[in-house]
Amino acid sequence: MKHRLVVNLLHIFYSTLLVMLIWSCKEEAKIHPEIAGIQLELEVNRFDQEFAAVSAENLDVLKNKYPYLFPVQYPDSVWLLKMQDTLQQALHQEIELAFGDFNTQKEALELLYRHVNYYFPKQQLPRVVTVSSDVDYNNRVILTDTLLLIGLDNYLGKDHRFYSGIERYIAAGLDKKYL
Repeated sequence: MKHRLVVNLLHIFYSTLLVMLIWSCKEEAKIHPEIAGIQLELEVNRFDQEFAAVSAENLDVLKNKYPYLFPVQYPDSVWLLKMQDTLQQALHQEIELAFGDFNTQKEALELLYRHVNYYFPKQQLPRVVTVSSDVDYNNRVILTDTLLLIGLDNYLGKDHRFYSGIERYIAAGLDKKYL
């Protein structure tokens, strides 16, 4: 019970901090020298790219690397069909067009992590993994105590063709500037 409360408080804190950073970040914004001096090399695991590129023979390697993304109740045939699905392939291409090497977003995440590290130096920083979530806009970002999952397909731009069936007030938030 106590652990769950701590996890919930951490979720609230990280979410609030992320919103504050994104809202207050401007090109002329200055980074506090102590925060800028924190050495941090953030590794972003691009599961979305790895899944799109994996062959059927190497699916087990990917499943071992990301076991939390492959529920045991789903057989390999589900993942093999998803790999061959033309809609999934188109979604991957759109993610690549929108984000490319992900360096801009990685820099913003590094700044966020520097702030968290500055204010909470003992806090373990969650591992960042990007995914394609079938445009699950209700779960764009999932934060756990060890993972930060980011559904990149939820940030392709408010007028993107994949969002045509989504209410406009929801689609308005489906832009990478809100990531």
